[in-house]
Amino acid sequence: MNLTTRPIPRAAYIIGQALLTALLLVLAPGFAQATTFQVLHQFKGQPSDGATPMAGLLADPAGNLYGTTRFGGASTNDGTVFMLSPNGTLTLLHSFWTPPCNGDGFQPIAGLILGLPEIYTVRRR
Repeated sequence: MNLTTRPIPRAAYIIGQALLTALLLVLAPGFAQATTFQVLHQFKGQPSDGATPMAGLLADPAGNLYGTTRFGGASTNDGTVFMLSPNGTLTLLHSFWTPPCNGDGFQPIAGLILGLPEIYTVRRR
């Protein structure tokens, strides 16, 4: 059996390409839906707020976000741990203080980890 190929006429090729382009233009808007974001909080810095969040966030089932900022805080500009509610309300949970205040750390660049309180519970006998 001898199979031979015939060239596609140039006009048919151009029409086919135009139809394919038109089909893509019709279908593209459905695939390229816009994603919108909303700013929940803009950090202002010391003394009432954190500044320069650098790490990821943790979320709880209620939609609250927890994270750290490298700077800002109560008075020493050493960073914070915060909670951000779904409506954008920020609560400072902790302000870091460098020694000689209480030496609990300063300027965190890492995120928080999820603790499991039941693992750390001391059982009395």
